Amino acid sequence: MSVITESTEPRTRSRVGWPDLLWVTWRQHRALLLTSILLTLVGIALALSMTGLLASRNQPMVSLLGFDALTTPARWVLLAEQGFGVFIAVFWAAPLVSAEYERRTNLLAWSQDVSPLRWLTGKVALLLPMALVLAGAVGFAGKVVADHYHHDDNFRQFDAAVFEASPLLQVGFAGFGFALGLALSVITRRTVLSMALTLGIFAVVRFALIPARPYYLTPERDFHPIGQPGWLVTEHDIWLDAGYLNTAGEQLEFPPVCQNLGSGVPGGRDECLRGQGIVGVYYDYQPAGRVPVFQLIEFGVYAALAALLFVVTWRVVRRVQG
Repeated sequence: MSVITESTEPRTRSRVGWPDLLWVTWRQHRALLLTSILLTLVGIALALSMTGLLASRNQPMVSLLGFDALTTPARWVLLAEQGFGVFIAVFWAAPLVSAEYERRTNLLAWSQDVSPLRWLTGKVALLLPMALVLAGAVGFAGKVVADHYHHDDNFRQFDAAVFEASPLLQVGFAGFGFALGLALSVITRRTVLSMALTLGIFAVVRFALIPARPYYLTPERDFHPIGQPGWLVTEHDIWLDAGYLNTAGEQLEFPPVCQNLGSGVPGGRDECLRGQGIVGVYYDYQPAGRVPVFQLIEFGVYAALAALLFVVTWRVVRRVQG
């Protein structure tokens, strides 16, 4: 006769470890991740091989299907690079939590063994670093392409596509996009709505900061005395303002009486301007040499926005957990 004994001690279930959470996240999102990685690597390989081929033939530009220089493959590469951050925001982050609510799988996922905050941290711990690494690789490929065309007028340093061809900036865009999509996913709990809002807000922020870009630092001033040649400003610098100065350094409008007069001739425009008290012309500009500093500043802006959005997400999830 057998005797069955039961323990009187309470049974406790072991807590789900981080390796298990990461493995579950990989299993859930591996199709999206593998597809994204494959497409990104193919795009980078095409961009680098095209640039290498042109460099070996010493050809800065190539026509494609009869289009002009603005639609060269290089420009397409840079335009595609500009869209990588929003791809991460809309297709990686925006559905991350909202899809769980819509399928009601959050009830299963957020069991007593895994809190919502711990579950979400496991997802972010795998997806965010992968997104940032891919963004850095995309930015590196874009920089190689942009550097190859830096002598062309269509690839000036402060042009948006060229300026953003930077691993650091692409990491900033992807991090901000991921944080934005995740926050809206947690708040709205609707996939389509969160994707649409992420797309709209991401575009608004990106386009709003582009005009402010030349004013991150105080512009430099190139002063040019009347009648003397020579300028410091180059075609890759961005010109912000220009005008005329008198001996007191005050800005003046071009005097109408000096219009239609020849330059560099006796009694011409130069003498007329001096007669009106104007001693020179100034140009306020940002030199192309400041581009790395500007990229670092803009990365800081997007990193700060991303940090703020992660805090918002954390507070919302904590409220759900509580």
